[in-house]
Amino acid sequence: MKIISIINAQTVRLRPINLPMRGAYLGDVIKAVQARYEFLQVPQRLEECDPIKGVTFLHGKFVNEKLIQINESGKVESIDQMVIDKFQFFSNGLQAEGQTTAENLSLFLDDITEWGVEEFKYRIHDIIPVENVYLTQLEVQLGENLAWKFELGEKISKKIEQMIGTYEYGKVSSEVSGFTITNEGLEEQRLRTNPFSIERRIGYPRSANVFFVTSPLKTIDLVELLKNL
Repeated sequence: MKIISIINAQTVRLRPINLPMRGAYLGDVIKAVQARYEFLQVPQRLEECDPIKGVTFLHGKFVNEKLIQINESGKVESIDQMVIDKFQFFSNGLQAEGQTTAENLSLFLDDITEWGVEEFKYRIHDIIPVENVYLTQLEVQLGENLAWKFELGEKISKKIEQMIGTYEYGKVSSEVSGFTITNEGLEEQRLRTNPFSIERRIGYPRSANVFFVTSPLKTIDLVELLKNL
């Protein structure tokens, strides 16, 4: 298995956050966040500062000695800074995303939470347990054709070929090019996670076995899963 690129990662931290009793001037908060993380685009108008819809910051930088990157073979390496493509502040939590690992984005959310509490006296509801929702999207090259791993899919493909063969345009070949796993619609699930899916990547020759993978896992966990397919 070879990692071609991290397409995107996202960490959402669900936990209600309240302003201090004395309130906080949003202009000061925005300027401070921009100064600390060097965001190039920040809210400019009052209507962009609605925590229900999300207060959005774009293209910032986070420096931390605990940051990591994953090389093409799946090994973890140390780095000291990363780009934050998007950060959003909501009344019920925080969200960060970028072409980095979900683990790095979690470190960023730790940092901005701890700093915000210290700098602006934001209050965190400790009685409500924090919930993290992850998304990792990778472009990977697998060591073999994915289709051979799904017996049911192969059976369905053969049936489709037989049925289409009776149509006016004749014989058509097909195979499993991906699949999706989701917990959507399962009533016993308290929290809906992102789906897990693998799809053949368009633009590469079929023989290259390049796939787009999206998952509800941290990046390191997803890499470990793919190594063992």
